Amino acid sequence: MSASPPWSSFHGTHDISSEWVKNIVEEKLATIRIPLPEWQDSGCLLADMGQFLLRSTHHLSQLANSVANGHHVDIYIKQKVEDIEQESDFSDLETLDYLDQKHNSLKSVESNPRCTAVY
Repeated sequence: MSASPPWSSFHGTHDISSEWVKNIVEEKLATIRIPLPEWQDSGCLLADMGQFLLRSTHHLSQLANSVANGHHVDIYIKQKVEDIEQESDFSDLETLDYLDQKHNSLKSVESNPRCTAVY
């Protein structure tokens, strides 16, 4: 079962978060070099599809690594920790637990794309 964000700590941030995701993915996609060499027709549809999937998986892996481990994660977490400190002086750690769980899930998806993290 997916944990819900503590509403008091995330109220009003969903639009910002959505915009961040869009910007981060666009920025990271621009940095991934996708060479398009001459397609070598092997004469076997299955082999050609396999090569296509291997290349696609490699590029998706690069994107996942950049998204899960980028500076934007550190900035976001630092911002949230500062907000929590100001709002409750760390008397309620529910939001920190939630952030930790989500960051661990994100890193798990990045390191193993076949896993199914619960979001």
